[in-house]
Amino acid sequence: MLGSVLLLNIGILTLGSRLEENSGASYGGLFVLAFLFNSTVLLPSPILTIVGAMSLSLPPLWVGLVAGVGSTLGELVGYTAGASGRELVDGHVGERLRSLIERGGGATVFLAAFTPGPVFDFVGIAAGALRFPLGRFIFFCGMGKILKMILFAYLGERLFSTLLEFIK
Repeated sequence: MLGSVLLLNIGILTLGSRLEENSGASYGGLFVLAFLFNSTVLLPSPILTIVGAMSLSLPPLWVGLVAGVGSTLGELVGYTAGASGRELVDGHVGERLRSLIERGGGATVFLAAFTPGPVFDFVGIAAGALRFPLGRFIFFCGMGKILKMILFAYLGERLFSTLLEFIK
C-alpha cells in the first residue's frame, strides 16, 4: 500500500512539468480528488503532493482553499462511521482518544486535521462516536485542513519549481 502511494507521488513529480503547462488543471478536479482521498479511512493519500503540483499551474492560495474544503467534507465519512458505532472507541486507543477529545475538543480536532498523515482518521471516528457537535467538527477540521493545504500548496510550488529548474 505504502509502496503504491510512493510510486504515485514519484509519478506526480515526474509529470510536474506537464502539470505546469496544462491549462486543463481545474479546481473542480482538485476538489473531487481531495474529497475522495480524504474519504478513505486509514489509507495513505497523495493529496499533499497533488496540491503542491497543482500549485504550479494555479494560484497556491486557491489551490489550498479548494483542497482544504474538499478534504474537510471527505473527513465526514470517518465522523459518520464513528457516529454509527460507539464501540469504535473502545479499548486503550479509544480511551486515549476519548480523553483527548473530551479535554481538548476543538483544539484536538484542529491539530489532528493540520497534522499530515492518517492521524486525523482516528480523531474523526472518535469525534463521531463521542457525538462531538457536527458544526464544531466541521469548523475545526476545516480550519486545520485549509491551513495545511495552503501551507503545502506554497511549499509544493516552491519545491516543484526548484526541482523542475534542476531537471531542465
